[in-house]
This record gives sequence, C-alpha cells and structure tokens, in this order.
Amino acid sequence: MSTEQTTAANGFSYTLTRTLDAPVAKVWRAWTTTEQHARWAGAAAGSVEMDVRPGGAWKATMLTPDGGQFPLTGSYLEVAENRRLVVGMDVPGKPEPAARRCHVVECVSA
Repeated sequence: MSTEQTTAANGFSYTLTRTLDAPVAKVWRAWTTTEQHARWAGAAAGSVEMDVRPGGAWKATMLTPDGGQFPLTGSYLEVAENRRLVVGMDVPGKPEPAARRCHVVECVSA
C-alpha cells in the first residue's frame, strides 16, 4: 500500500509506502468501513460516517493523546474498490480539499 498526500495550498506532496501482511480486501475494509477506520485512525467511537463513492462525504471526530477532540470532514474523490482510494479533506479557509491517494497492491511471496 502506498499513500500520497498533496496539500492544494502549495502543492506539497509526500509518499508513504507500507507493506502489510494482510489481504488487499482486508486493507480496503480498514479504509472504508466505519468501525475499522475508527479503530485504526484514532477516531471517537460512533463518530465516523462514510459514503464511500465518488462525491460521497465522510466525517470523523479524532481523539488526541491528551484527550482533546477535533472534527474532520471531506469527500471521496475517486473510488476503485480494492485498488485506489482518493480522499479529500476539507481545510478551513481553503477552496480545495487536501487530497490523500491510497493505492493498494497485492504482493505475492515466492
């Protein structure tokens, strides 16, 4: 799995690559189901809402290590099940969302 995030404000981009010992479908569910996303992303229980389709909205209330909370919102820009997910995150004061692109690739060990 690789993740690229671009901030529209200045075009800054970075790429993270992770190798996970899990089937592609399981990784996809972690990104696209409310219960699993809340668990791994550190969101408040019951706060995650997802309409995983192009143009669909999402929101979550994130928890900070010191017990604080902050809301996040956005939309799904691209959805190709088990392959590619482009998630836009609303940024206050910015006309365009920050985009996070996730590519999921299955690796087979010999």
